[in-house]
Amino acid sequence: MMENQVCIVLNEREPNKARAADNLENLLTGEGITSSRIEITKNLEKVLINRAPTILIMDFLLGDFSTGLDIMAKFAEFAPERRPQVIFLTDEPSIQVAVEALKLGALDYVEMDSADAVQKVAQLAANKYYERVNAAPTQARLQSTETLDELVYQTKEGIQVINECRSAALSDQPVTVILAKRGMGRTALARAITSARKKPCYFSEIDLDLCEEKLTDLIYPADNPRIDPLLGLDKSLMIDHCESDNGELIHVLEQALSFLWPNGSVTQNNYLLLGTDDTDQARALTKLLNASLITIPDIDTRKADIQAITQKAVRETAELGKLSVPDFGTEAFVHLSEKNWPGGLRQLVAVVADAARIISFPKKEPAEIVEVIDSCYDRWMTTQEMLSPQLAPDEFTAAIALEAAGGNKRIAAARLGCTIQTLDRVVSELTLMQGEA
Repeated sequence: MMENQVCIVLNEREPNKARAADNLENLLTGEGITSSRIEITKNLEKVLINRAPTILIMDFLLGDFSTGLDIMAKFAEFAPERRPQVIFLTDEPSIQVAVEALKLGALDYVEMDSADAVQKVAQLAANKYYERVNAAPTQARLQSTETLDELVYQTKEGIQVINECRSAALSDQPVTVILAKRGMGRTALARAITSARKKPCYFSEIDLDLCEEKLTDLIYPADNPRIDPLLGLDKSLMIDHCESDNGELIHVLEQALSFLWPNGSVTQNNYLLLGTDDTDQARALTKLLNASLITIPDIDTRKADIQAITQKAVRETAELGKLSVPDFGTEAFVHLSEKNWPGGLRQLVAVVADAARIISFPKKEPAEIVEVIDSCYDRWMTTQEMLSPQLAPDEFTAAIALEAAGGNKRIAAARLGCTIQTLDRVVSELTLMQGEA
């Protein structure tokens, strides 16, 4: 039996809920399922996120610290594969709360005054748990993932990338570094490599640009063995935007290396993938971790792929929106191949999808499609300028964020929506101002 299969969070200061938790634990044990009871404290959200249980049985009112809806809202920020299935067991007889819980994706909202409430919750938890576990991990975790064969890499350089990915997927090397500019599909490639592994495993992702947690708590919580790490037995982890690391990642990985891979090869069907756009960092990581290195060529060297990528994006947009999209035509394909794509594949696909929706209502003539493409391209560029991580926060906001993050620049930068380099510049300017005062 595995730990953290089911987490039970009830306000056990109330005797009836403590008894309910006891009964749930016994019933689940009888079903062959390990459960853990989580104490309600001010750190409850963080504990649950770190535990990442398969099933979460939860009260509505969680002491003075939170509510079940708050916890669900927090999990909604994560990828679907990292969200637990939630069952409410509570004495809060609110139809409004129940409706909101179900809207957020709860499996059921069970009131405790029912004679068979605990039995019902335990049975539902067991059924849903085994439904999830009995599914092949690659289907449960990577159901929307493209395989290596489905990715569009038709040029000579692209075919070489796919061959290198196959080699990495079939090797015993536990670490792969993916070097590519932002927007070139590093995570999609990581997912495809994971799906091609000899044995299926769960896939998770950490984006260092957005991650506000300590990496130790997510990757290798050595000081708290009760936390279920993202990298372990039958797990694959992609850490993207490693260029945003401030030394914390290397420190954590050095601690974890001997424990996870004592012989330098895969031992527990666990794999680590690291994405970066920094060539020097990619080489350093490859050497330090004895990793394989895969370099994704820029879109400028894959012009021959643009038509196939466009056709695929149009087809997927039409299927998703149930649209009848007119043929882009040769002129549009040539026009797309002549444009610069600083945002890489992400920009190309976004512009094509946007244009496909527009030319469907009403349908445009081929001569008009180029004009629509240019309009979508300009809109994408304008939006990205507004969202640029280079945009600097003011000095005092930066200082407050850095203090709140305990001096961790990566976490502070993630909360501010800027790069570490931008944060360093702002803090330096503040230090200079204080020195002149």
